[in-house]
Amino acid sequence: MQTRRLLTLVGAVLTVGGLAACGDVTNPFARSAAATYSLQTVNGNPLPYTFYQNNSTVSIQGDAYVLNNDYSYGEITNETVSNGYQSSNATQTEYGTWSQNNSTITFTPTSGTRGSYSSYTAYLDNGGNLRVSLNGTTSIYYAQ
Repeated sequence: MQTRRLLTLVGAVLTVGGLAACGDVTNPFARSAAATYSLQTVNGNPLPYTFYQNNSTVSIQGDAYVLNNDYSYGEITNETVSNGYQSSNATQTEYGTWSQNNSTITFTPTSGTRGSYSSYTAYLDNGGNLRVSLNGTTSIYYAQ
């Protein structure tokens, strides 16, 4: 009789665990967004992505976000800047904290080379990739 109760209890635990696992499969946002994300496109264009700023041509060569399990993050952007006479490589950084509410990720910068510390949001798509829209550009970062 005790063996039957034990088997029933084990079966119930496995069923509940299985249902919880199924919940995670059907809701892609139930998992943490902690991961490394590499920039793939800006406004639908592959890298390098070039734009003009302060009489210079800036070409983004690569960009990545690292979202840590402790809710800190870092972003590193590698770019080439040209003023028409000479070109130089530059690295931009941003560090801070992140939070997650379903598919919405909120970044709160606390330091970096850009000098802007305003919070901004990004979104996880169904594939787990990060979509960041800022200043009229939409950047897609693939999860690594």
